[in-house]
Amino acid sequence: MLTLKERQIYQFIRQYILTHDYSPTVAEIAQGVSVQSRGVIYRYLKALVEKNCIQMLPGQRRNIRLV
Repeated sequence: MLTLKERQIYQFIRQYILTHDYSPTVAEIAQGVSVQSRGVIYRYLKALVEKNCIQMLPGQRRNIRLV
């Protein structure tokens, strides 16, 4: 079960990928969900990975993939 903010970030990522055909950067996610700190976004992304909602592909800038 996702928290409200995790759900908001997941939905932002999903909509961004549907619109642009590639994943957003951490900075774009932060701006899109009105969070100032990229570190906070990294924590939410880690939680989404642990909950098997997304995958983070190493060595790429736009490295988020929906599961």
